[in-house]
Amino acid sequence: MYELVRLEVNADAINLLDAYESLVPKELSSLLLGKDPQDPNSIILAYGILCETKPVGIILASCNQTLERLDIRHFFVHPSYRNQQLGHRLLLAILEEAKKLNIHFFFLLYPSEESWSPALEKILIDVDWKIRPFMIRCLYDVDTFDTPWIHKDYHYPQGYEEFLWLELSTDEKQQLHIQQIQRAFPAAVSPFFEEDRIEPRNSLGLRFQGRIVGWIITHRIDPETIRYTTLFVERSLWHTGISMKLLADSIHLHLKNKTKWAILEIPLLQVHSSWVRFANRRLLPYADKVTHLMQAWNYVAK
Repeated sequence: MYELVRLEVNADAINLLDAYESLVPKELSSLLLGKDPQDPNSIILAYGILCETKPVGIILASCNQTLERLDIRHFFVHPSYRNQQLGHRLLLAILEEAKKLNIHFFFLLYPSEESWSPALEKILIDVDWKIRPFMIRCLYDVDTFDTPWIHKDYHYPQGYEEFLWLELSTDEKQQLHIQQIQRAFPAAVSPFFEEDRIEPRNSLGLRFQGRIVGWIITHRIDPETIRYTTLFVERSLWHTGISMKLLADSIHLHLKNKTKWAILEIPLLQVHSSWVRFANRRLLPYADKVTHLMQAWNYVAK
């Protein structure tokens, strides 16, 4: 009754777009054409489930052979066809193909709040994957956003200079690249992540005595959305209120800019616990939507 099929995803696979349109979100449709915007160097692996000739399930994964890593981007079985081991078949099929490509690291992100999340977790546990909290994602409507702490009269200590990130000098940029190589700051807070998408209007840096000691980097996700990606200050400044000043000033610039939506992402595995506590108290209560992302992962030894 059910047939597992390997899908040939490539630039000519327009028929896949039509056949699986109802099973794949529009923002992920490029995966059916063999393209992953998050990792242009990867190849796309895909399997579908057919009930007679009707597509009822699909799994899409991005496979980076250089990093020996596979990221499952989309995993879906139509609700009417669940509880029949179809999800297991899709997952096992794509894992077997990935192993043949010398892939050893496997990842999947999913929101914990969805009605289908427990069923997905059961499948993952059945195949011995581990699960951990990964990220909190907050969505804000700029037209209605307001929180008391951004109106406080923050001041930098004498000698500190805030500037728009687009004004970063060539010498300063080179020095930060050197510091990144030397691991002077974690890779997760690098100001050079997705550098071509940095939003110039409210990405800010902080200088002190000729050094860059902090930054808040935002990215333009689409014409109506700015993502707050990275907030960093040197460890000696953690408890000075300087990071709150940077964040508040960036938010005020966003409010003046009037871009409709703001997204704040808190990567739980990479940030200090004090930032998580601050976000839980001062940011999450004012969000229009809060999503808790879980990370499922597995490692297969070489």
